[in-house]
Amino acid sequence: MITFVTAIYDEARPFIERLGLKKVSDETFYQYFASDEYEVVITGVGSIRALRNCSRHFAVHEPSSGSVVINVGICGASDSPVGSLFLIEKITDEVSGKTYYPDLLFREDFSHSSLTTTIKPKKEGTGLYDMEASAVYEASYPYYTLERIIFFKIVSDNLDPDVKVTSDIVDQHADKIIDFAKRVAKFYETSESSLNDIDLSPVISKFSLTDSMTKRLKRAVDYRRINRQDIDLSGFFEAETVKNDKAHKKDVFEKVLSEYIKASDLRMDREERSDGLNPSFTNVYSDDPELDGYLKDRHIVRIDSYKDIFNRSHQNFDLQKKSQALILSHNRGQFIYEGARVCQSFGNSYFYYCSVVMNCIFDCKYCYLAGMYPSGNLVVFPDFDHVLKEIDEILKEHPMYLCVSYDTDLLAIENMFGFVSKFIDACKIRKDLTIEVRTKSGNPGLFKNFETLDNVIFAWTLSPEKVTSIEDKTASLEKRLEAMKACHEKGFKVRVCFDPMIYYKDWKEDYGKLVEQVFSLIDPFDVSIGVFRISTEYLKLMRKRRGNTAAVAFPFVSEKGVSHYGEVSEEMISYMKDKVSQYIGSDRIFIWEEQDE
Repeated sequence: MITFVTAIYDEARPFIERLGLKKVSDETFYQYFASDEYEVVITGVGSIRALRNCSRHFAVHEPSSGSVVINVGICGASDSPVGSLFLIEKITDEVSGKTYYPDLLFREDFSHSSLTTTIKPKKEGTGLYDMEASAVYEASYPYYTLERIIFFKIVSDNLDPDVKVTSDIVDQHADKIIDFAKRVAKFYETSESSLNDIDLSPVISKFSLTDSMTKRLKRAVDYRRINRQDIDLSGFFEAETVKNDKAHKKDVFEKVLSEYIKASDLRMDREERSDGLNPSFTNVYSDDPELDGYLKDRHIVRIDSYKDIFNRSHQNFDLQKKSQALILSHNRGQFIYEGARVCQSFGNSYFYYCSVVMNCIFDCKYCYLAGMYPSGNLVVFPDFDHVLKEIDEILKEHPMYLCVSYDTDLLAIENMFGFVSKFIDACKIRKDLTIEVRTKSGNPGLFKNFETLDNVIFAWTLSPEKVTSIEDKTASLEKRLEAMKACHEKGFKVRVCFDPMIYYKDWKEDYGKLVEQVFSLIDPFDVSIGVFRISTEYLKLMRKRRGNTAAVAFPFVSEKGVSHYGEVSEEMISYMKDKVSQYIGSDRIFIWEEQDE
């Protein structure tokens, strides 16, 4: 459903007529016109009516997950020509002082502007002014993700409230607005099957499954559905069970379920819905004009803090990763943290990681950042002097092993921000500081510019091609290997990370070939091995934000607050350890499980 919200009938008429909408007579507080696909809500003038009537409408006619709401209305402007159309990127409520930022993810060619919502017509000021937008945002917010709340404003006067408004001023832009609304709504259309389409009741009945067992079966079946595999429940139907023996039924079910999961595969032919989205960094936000120089000649939206954009609720993490905004900020407290339990410490007693960037330009479908951050956008804190101060404070107490690229990929944005060069320079005069730069990038030319130091380690996360197919925007395996070799030839310590290993039915053959390929190119400093594992709490959020992705949907086992592959994890670790041991000694192999406590 596409919902157009206007304040007055003259703003609504072009949409009512073009879309053939009929008046719905059961609404007494506001005018409402509708068809099967479109509706127009006329709230009345002012914030109070807009908030009351929009809230009432969405409570009674609750939008579906693919619905879009578009506020179209007139506005006064200090210096824009009458009739000008603007897509609104920022709304400030003059009374409350609150600021709202619609997510502009979809490709368009409209002029952009900020807008101030007032309680009465404005006679002087700078910029655009209306009387409803902030209230429409507040009323829509509980029901829509942010990119589905869209605002168009058309200049009706140059701060002259006595100008009479007619529908002609909206009519000239109505076709363009409707076309855009249709393109946005079409983006959410999906034809994929649902788990609800699959009848699991015969299996549930045969094995007398408990709620917990049923949930695990549904997870395994959903995993195959998402991967577009044959659901094929024949193994469950063919398995023999002893009547009324619950223990026997449970044992048989667990055995069949285990084999069912092991036969699952990763989907490689994903349908990525990104054609209608803006390229990454189309939208740039900054809380300080001093930072604008990082992106010259770019339109930048001014914010008070990165949290204004990054910490909002109702963001669409999955779409934001495809159309990533860049947020430049000075507002930062702590940069350096003690290493997390699920991270590999490589035997270092004083293990830390650094966060000069929040999020990553790559889009790995299994990445824990989808459970860690509320936003898919990228935040960059260029204040490197503050990072050095934190490093020096820690170095006063003891040596430091610092992972500088755990929550992002600094090498991938080195040409923009130069963080890796800055960390290497820091290592030159801080011999008790050792850094690891982990990456999935593939630019061999970068290493010509770096000075080789003994306390700098470059680490490549390597995966078979089937896994790289779900590591969107990353370098191919071939490119990663090329860059890794160039780094090794420059004289840097190179760490190879078969971590995280992702399970699928042919994992053993593919990872075995990968090991052989790597050791035919270089003799690494050391090797890290680990299966996919994640905080169980993060996994819950990942499934909520991007649950229809293959790696996230796997029926994981949770132990001590960490989710992983269960018994399969042990098999994968053991195999890779044996395989790598054919090339290097065990003292140069690090296994995550051994670092668990």
